[in-house]
Amino acid sequence: MGKIISEYVQSCHECQSRKVSNLKTKEKIVAYPTPSELFQVWQMDIFGPLVSSNNANTYVFTAVDAFSNFLFAVPLRNNDAILVSQAIFNFFCNFGVCSTVISDQGSEFIGKCTIEVCKMLNVELEFTPSMMHHCLGRCERTHRTLANVLDNKQWEEMLPRIVFSINSCVNSGSKYSAFEIVYGKRPNFPLSPSYIVDFNDIPKDVKTCVENLDARLNIIREHVKLNTLVAQRKMVETENKNAHELDLIVGDVYLSREPVGQGRKFQHIYDGPFTVTCLPSAHLVFKRSYRKEKFSPSRVHQ
Repeated sequence: MGKIISEYVQSCHECQSRKVSNLKTKEKIVAYPTPSELFQVWQMDIFGPLVSSNNANTYVFTAVDAFSNFLFAVPLRNNDAILVSQAIFNFFCNFGVCSTVISDQGSEFIGKCTIEVCKMLNVELEFTPSMMHHCLGRCERTHRTLANVLDNKQWEEMLPRIVFSINSCVNSGSKYSAFEIVYGKRPNFPLSPSYIVDFNDIPKDVKTCVENLDARLNIIREHVKLNTLVAQRKMVETENKNAHELDLIVGDVYLSREPVGQGRKFQHIYDGPFTVTCLPSAHLVFKRSYRKEKFSPSRVHQ
């Protein structure tokens, strides 16, 4: 009798759509591949709105290098697509054209202006899934720091100091600061002790100086690659300890959880059923309505 009841409940749509489960499914996280060189992949985002500064700026355009975590930030009047595309173009004038830009699906990034700028410069533009802010983790972590500091009208004057401080801090994963990875030396601070220069150690020609700097940068960046991979592996192992994977294949019937909405106390917990039509990755599911025979307008992130 128990088996018959279990099979009946599993086949009942009302039972399945209202069923409360304490087991939360969670896919294992996957670390983003570390770029092979500096300024190859950048994460870009918009932070704000803030209190209007003395120059009437209310937003901050931020870009973080995926290899060194080097931060670039510039204030903007608003988050208009034209202003953002201009900021991106000016950014390329400072650091050169990269191969890939990763951003969210904000209107300022998916707009035609930004897409045309990247297309003109042969830059690949990748977008993170909607509402998945952790996929843009480098920018989001920077925004959390900025939110704790930039809380008054003088934030624009403080921004360069905050950016310098962030770039000068040693990263716990790479064991180097972004400043040292980019420039090959640690930054000097106003209170740093002065050193007596031994002129006998100074290279006699520019070529020798460049070769020494290049050798030092190569050593630093090789260490960064190894340290970052070790830190990523530890992070993935820690996060995936409590993961409860949901095994799906094409053709499975899928109930999508709908936790948002007003007055959902007595409503169905799940929406559907949907048929799984495509699995681009372990975290993305394309679904089609089982009843309406229509494709879902959005992808589901597990």
